[in-house]
Amino acid sequence: MTFRKVKDWLTVIIIFGVLFILIAFIERGFLGEDEKGRATVLDGDSLKIGESTIRLHGIDAPEYEQTCAATGGGTWPCGRRAASRLRALVKGKTVTCKTRTIDRHFRNVATCTAGERLLNAVLVEEGLAWAYRLYFSPYEKEENVARARKRGIWQADTEPAWVYRETRP
Repeated sequence: MTFRKVKDWLTVIIIFGVLFILIAFIERGFLGEDEKGRATVLDGDSLKIGESTIRLHGIDAPEYEQTCAATGGGTWPCGRRAASRLRALVKGKTVTCKTRTIDRHFRNVATCTAGERLLNAVLVEEGLAWAYRLYFSPYEKEENVARARKRGIWQADTEPAWVYRETRP
């Protein structure tokens, strides 16, 4: 087989591979299609609808086992509280998630509503998640409200989730 024929075959394989991946993305709803249904909460900023694992866009909640500093000293189980609150927000409701991107773990990163409530914003405003400002977060206003009112993670100096993850094995 000549080099040109090998090159032609590789081109055909690459084209079919790209088409296959594109079709898979469309089928899984990766290109902005809504995920809709009953949600199972995985932690304070992740849930599952059907086979899709979804990370809430623009926020970062404390890790499940993370504790946060409390007013007047001591700690409180902020990671468990964030997950518990998300569970309460979705309980008995149809959750609709609009995928915005895919993360490095192949999760849909989405804005999600339960009823009329935007879950991403509620968690930040209640002090149960940070507006993830490393890139861009549309929830800075909600974070400013929570910070001013010393809600949740803002009641005392608390290690952000992204720092917590870096310092744990």
